[in-house]
Amino acid sequence: MNNQAVIATAQQTLLAHGVSQLPIRVYPFCDRMGIHCKLYHPKDDNDGCCGIRNNTVYIFIAERFTPTTKKDLRHTAEYRRFTTAHELGHALRGHVGPWSWTDEDSNVHHIAWCGITQKQFDTKRIYYKEMEQEADDFAAELLMPQCVLLTLGVTSAKEIAQLCETTYPDALRVWKRIRKRLKQGIGLTPTEYRVVGRFSEYIRQHHNRKAASANV
Repeated sequence: MNNQAVIATAQQTLLAHGVSQLPIRVYPFCDRMGIHCKLYHPKDDNDGCCGIRNNTVYIFIAERFTPTTKKDLRHTAEYRRFTTAHELGHALRGHVGPWSWTDEDSNVHHIAWCGITQKQFDTKRIYYKEMEQEADDFAAELLMPQCVLLTLGVTSAKEIAQLCETTYPDALRVWKRIRKRLKQGIGLTPTEYRVVGRFSEYIRQHHNRKAASANV
């Protein structure tokens, strides 16, 4: 897995669509790319999936009505946004394949691989963990771009979760990466400088609000 290539894909997506402030909205990306997003009622424990039918990419997000435990965040808007970004990562990283699904009462219920051999399926399964990590890394960088958060001067996972409207566990993973980056003294790449440039007005306003709040 080339983590830097995954991060670059997320950054290029932000630049290509002129994103300039937090929080990041995922559905507009999908609309502009001609990717259809739908809710579905899974018969398994999947949070979402994506596939191709009739040369069109579809992203399916599981519709959940109530949490199973107090720590179950799958019913929240923040969790669904990350899942959508995760599935978009699969699409942009070329992980999608042909799928079939059934529509019952306008609701999508059953989704399955189609048109591939058992050997091809087994090959996909071998690289499943790698593909899932790539999609997670893409989603994290798309929704919580490290270069922007570094320039904003964030100081905690809680602050990241609030600014980016993500779940705390997702924000915590990014915060740990930022702390490691600060400790190692890793600066911004040329692409990251471009992303920060797009966010310059948002960053300026954020710093002004923090300064005004500190003076109250």
